[in-house]
Amino acid sequence: MMIDYISGDDDPDDPELNTFNALFPRGRYFVAQSPIGPRNLIHLQPSVTLRPRDDLDVTLMGAAYWRESTRDGVYSIPGALVRSGRGSNARYIGTQIELSATWRATQELALAVSAGALGAGPFIRETGSSQTIFLASAMATFKY
Repeated sequence: MMIDYISGDDDPDDPELNTFNALFPRGRYFVAQSPIGPRNLIHLQPSVTLRPRDDLDVTLMGAAYWRESTRDGVYSIPGALVRSGRGSNARYIGTQIELSATWRATQELALAVSAGALGAGPFIRETGSSQTIFLASAMATFKY
């Protein structure tokens, strides 16, 4: 279980941006494909990993996202404001589910795939387009 509490701005009308800045967040901040960045966020992520073979991990993760401050918006991973907080007082952003598998083909090579979906919560529905986002990725890691 992972829990994050990341501060947001409490007054969008003053010149100070009090939203936490993660500086150089990696692309896979929460789950393999998260469209939500580490700013103004409360994040809860339960997961379970099964190892059916010594070289294979299969993980099922769920993630729930809330805005820490209802006066601030939602940000992308690099830090761009995606949705302003002015259009809604709702705190809940949405729920994401992801299934991933990693196969360690050799000591040097690992292959990973994942698929997931992010369903819109009240904040997203009240502030614009709110279709479910479907995400998929494949990655190869070579260590030498």
